[in-house]
Amino acid sequence: ETDRADPGIDLNSPYHYRLWCRDFADTTRVIRSPEGAVVAFTTAYVRPDEPTTLMVWQQVASASHRSRNLGHARVRDITQSLLAEHRTTHVEATVTDTSGAPVRTVQKMCDEFGGTLTVNLLLGQEVFPEGNHEAEDLERVR
Repeated sequence: ETDRADPGIDLNSPYHYRLWCRDFADTTRVIRSPEGAVVAFTTAYVRPDEPTTLMVWQQVASASHRSRNLGHARVRDITQSLLAEHRTTHVEATVTDTSGAPVRTVQKMCDEFGGTLTVNLLLGQEVFPEGNHEAEDLERVR
């Protein structure tokens, strides 16, 4: 439900999500309703080329579960787990100009952990097929 409910979410196949949850279980959080439906999730990974950096890749919440700070709670949970293992010193996320909730989540992480936030263009609109995707900025907390 959640990965298809919002036209602003990049769609991936169910196969992709199943592999992701298997291979990146320690950096993925899924929230289910009492009935078992997925109502929110966060996918993230530790960057292979920079093993102290957590890259938050996708956050999704169904309309009924938005505005509950679930995104921040999921990212905090992942980050605290990695911090406890001394595996993470930085958190990154890509955001578009219109993605308000991810921007707020990264800012809250910065405020909570007392970090410094930097924002730089990562992928310009011209690199996406058919130009139908907004540019992606990289927000980085250290």
